Amino acid sequence: MRDRRREAMAAFLDACGWGGFAAVPLTGDASFRRYYRLAGDGSSTVLMDAPPPQEEVGPYVVVAGLLRRLGFSAPEVLAEDHEEGFLLLEDFGDDTYTRLLDRGIDEPALYALAVDTLIALQRAVGAAGPRGGGRDWIRGGCGQPQPTLGVGRLLRANGPAGHP
Repeated sequence: MRDRRREAMAAFLDACGWGGFAAVPLTGDASFRRYYRLAGDGSSTVLMDAPPPQEEVGPYVVVAGLLRRLGFSAPEVLAEDHEEGFLLLEDFGDDTYTRLLDRGIDEPALYALAVDTLIALQRAVGAAGPRGGGRDWIRGGCGQPQPTLGVGRLLRANGPAGHP
């Protein structure tokens, strides 16, 4: 990590009260973002490092807030620095579907929960208001129209002022 980025991260964590805690890297995703777990004093949090200009934290903040307002589970954004691309997030722990299945969790029940959640999300988005209701359409992999959640319109309708 570049020294400038490391210094910006340290300043952000200091300002949030998490300075001096070890930042343990977590598995990343298919982007420029990096994630770290910070633990101490009986609690933990996750740092998202989304370096501008490759990444932008604003859309994450909007979607997490929207999901929470609709009654879904999404990490609470505890602190944010949009200019530097840092978010401090609620830590949901390490349980992934793969890990739960490896521990013997009932596979059909787990996948039924996922499907039920997707159905509930579709219903919540459809009921979220006149600009968020209805369907947007995209071309699927076989060239057939596929319904989407209308998320772009929903975000524009429910996002913070100034968000496109």
